[in-house]
Amino acid sequence: MKITKRQLRRIIKEEKAKVLSETMDQADRTIGLYFDVRHQQMAFDSLSVLFDESVADAIAMDGYEEDEARFMVLKGITKLFEAWKAKKA
Repeated sequence: MKITKRQLRRIIKEEKAKVLSETMDQADRTIGLYFDVRHQQMAFDSLSVLFDESVADAIAMDGYEEDEARFMVLKGITKLFEAWKAKKA
């Protein structure tokens, strides 16, 4: 049985959506089952403070516009998280 390029693209798109959906469901399940709500809030609060203070510092110390500062800080926090993740692996 032959399939057209359009059909193949549709099949790939559907399978990709299914995999992404399953992955998200697993992440949500993990958070719900294994992460203590209090610890989630503590982590969220700590990251929020780190982000907000770092953005303020980038604006005050280096004169970045707020959007630029937010982007730069987000990149920095992402890099820190990736380093932490590599250390845990």
